[in-house]
Amino acid sequence: MIESLTSYDHTYINEQISLADVARPQKEAGDRRVTKTRFVGCEILGPAVVVPGDGFLISGVAYLDGDWQESFRALAPAAPYPAGAISVNDCEFQNCSFQGVQFMAPVPFIWQIRRHFHPYNPN
Repeated sequence: MIESLTSYDHTYINEQISLADVARPQKEAGDRRVTKTRFVGCEILGPAVVVPGDGFLISGVAYLDGDWQESFRALAPAAPYPAGAISVNDCEFQNCSFQGVQFMAPVPFIWQIRRHFHPYNPN
């Protein structure tokens, strides 16, 4: 396994996590971020619109509950973040499941992260 070069400030292991609860408000109105956090074996709960940024890493197997077409949406490279979106930078999601989470990013990045996901099966 390739080790991440990021030093994480927070690590969650085998927990149910609402991204909205761990997102920190930034100076800009409506801008919320999750940074330097590692999630291992967690259930990541929405509703949330995630805009992956630098250092966003999916490792191991990831499961996604929801409509695949709606879960991955293209974002034009120069477009502003959608209202209420959560920017995720320098974070690793290892063997996590995602429920009610939509990813928005430029098309090449969507294809890059989408290949890590499998349909969610709680059994």
